[in-house]
Amino acid sequence: MAAEVSTLTVLPFQEPTSSDDLAKLYTSLQEEGGSSAPIEPLDEDSKAAVERLRDFLHMALGLLDSA
Repeated sequence: MAAEVSTLTVLPFQEPTSSDDLAKLYTSLQEEGGSSAPIEPLDEDSKAAVERLRDFLHMALGLLDSA
């Protein structure tokens, strides 16, 4: 039987994004038209999926808080 090997990936620390960086990103999105694209309303299946995901995340946060 082959031994199972687990690896741990350590990600480098990333500095928090400054408000200046966010402003530049927002400006570049505006210039590229990224935020001017029409947004279609969600259909009922998508709304239900979003609601289930939201409930799952709330449950997971509750478990983390109680740990």
